[in-house]
Amino acid sequence: MPSVNTYARGIAFFLFKRWNHHLKLKFFVKVEDTRNVTKIDLHLGQRGHNGPVIATLFRASGTGISVDRGFVKGVMKKGDLQGPIRGLSLRFLLREIKNHNVYVNVHTTEHPKGEIRGQIKKFKRHHS
Repeated sequence: MPSVNTYARGIAFFLFKRWNHHLKLKFFVKVEDTRNVTKIDLHLGQRGHNGPVIATLFRASGTGISVDRGFVKGVMKKGDLQGPIRGLSLRFLLREIKNHNVYVNVHTTEHPKGEIRGQIKKFKRHHS
């Protein structure tokens, strides 16, 4: 899990919602100042530790995409989970996120193990 020098940055938002009695996860990932993005994955692992891929949010066809500012959005369901949590519920994923045990990893051709990585944490709303 060596860090890399990059100007790239990103932010991700996740929202668990129930539709027709099924839990789904809406996601929005924004990346800036990066080249040749090949994949954006969720990994199971605590801060400072590498972990297995548990869901793919984006996969480029071909050599990747370059963005000054770009975003990926979508909806994930139980069947999209992979690796050690394949077949488990999104409720399990939610619990792992609450335990700070899931991170986003943006892979590029220059940094195939990941150029941008960020632990998912709960967003705290400030009421005025």
